[in-house]
Amino acid sequence: MIIQKLFILYKIFNSNRKKNILTLHSPNDIITSTRNNIIWSIKGETTMHKKFLLRISEEQFRILNDLSENRSLNEYLNEIINLHIEKVNGRYSRMEKIIINDLQVSQVREAVTVTQQKWYMDLLLKYNIYFFSSSKMVTPMMNILFYGDSSCDFPNCISHIGKVSHIYRHIAKNEMASIPELVNVMKDPNFSSEIMKWDDCQFVYFSEVKELPRPIPLIKPYVHHPRTIVNNTTTMLKALTAEKIDDLF
Repeated sequence: MIIQKLFILYKIFNSNRKKNILTLHSPNDIITSTRNNIIWSIKGETTMHKKFLLRISEEQFRILNDLSENRSLNEYLNEIINLHIEKVNGRYSRMEKIIINDLQVSQVREAVTVTQQKWYMDLLLKYNIYFFSSSKMVTPMMNILFYGDSSCDFPNCISHIGKVSHIYRHIAKNEMASIPELVNVMKDPNFSSEIMKWDDCQFVYFSEVKELPRPIPLIKPYVHHPRTIVNNTTTMLKALTAEKIDDLF
């Protein structure tokens, strides 16, 4: 799903009917100004935009500029528009749910590896949930192999495997408590206090999580350090036959 940002072009007419043009792209753009024009130069925005024109008076422009305070006009105007959309159509959300069984085999990786600390492993074993970093959108997979670091009950090895049911992406902070799979998690003080520090998140929910009958150890000398195996692709055949982590790749 492509989430489109608003690309707004405002025409402002002064009392002498001379046109001033305000072009808003993104909050990262650079603003320059002249006596009669305010122009934003683009820094390389890759997201698709929509464009429309709106005529407002100089007084309206002044008020909007004052109300925006320390925010850019682009941020403030987008906030106003989103609030209006929420009021008319209900809350706007970027959140998406990807159900693995609804995808074609070619769209899904067979298995991936991840590393985690004890907090994440405890969350996984209690609630069948694994949080990926929100800095990069996670792509679908059928299974995840979990490597626990030295803080885990099964240290320095891949000890568990989870069968993926579905993935939630682009979850805003104010949406977390409304997701059925997170309701009990957000009531658990062992996890909720940390999660509520995040501005957004994405997570995988598992239909089942099992302990491997034979953990896959990290054996020196090794090529694939735990820091490098995060979100790496492998196969179930390799997972069931591997003698050490390097055998997975």
